[in-house]
Amino acid sequence: MSFERTVILPVNPDTAFTLVTDPERLRRWQTVACRMNLRVSGSYRFTMGPGHHAAGTVTEIEPGRRLVLSWGWEGSDAVPPGDSTLYITMEAPAEGTALTLCHERLDAGQSSGHAEGWNHFLDRLVRFAKAGHAVPDEWNATPEPADAITAAEASLAVLQLVLHHLQEKDLQRPRYVVDSS
Repeated sequence: MSFERTVILPVNPDTAFTLVTDPERLRRWQTVACRMNLRVSGSYRFTMGPGHHAAGTVTEIEPGRRLVLSWGWEGSDAVPPGDSTLYITMEAPAEGTALTLCHERLDAGQSSGHAEGWNHFLDRLVRFAKAGHAVPDEWNATPEPADAITAAEASLAVLQLVLHHLQEKDLQRPRYVVDSS
């Protein structure tokens, strides 16, 4: 089975390609943290939420047109890294870019679960492309199970929410230092 959805982004195809490949931009709408070696056979690892890591390799690249990734979840027996394929294509209709995400090689349950996630993140991508700034993600605040790494990732996710709301006037506020001596 597969999941497929097309969204219209108010940007050109080259900018749309950057939104789905540049770690700094991915962090603003999809990931808590990520790395991507953007070349054929290059690896990537996305921390989608605390304790949830998608990983695989880049299998095709056509800047501004197409990106294909092997996809899976670290620690998953159901969809381990490289077990499924993600196709992202960009076409330029009259205005903006039609971005189509197709996730293939999933069973019925996996397709349903991934559809929920992809719908969530594609909606965030559209909001980010329209607003031009990070959109806080409520999914990233509660890690399960809790361990030192997922707690650190959750702290990063919450800190990103706090930093998103900082304004220029906040930089002028007094800072307090606790003297522990």
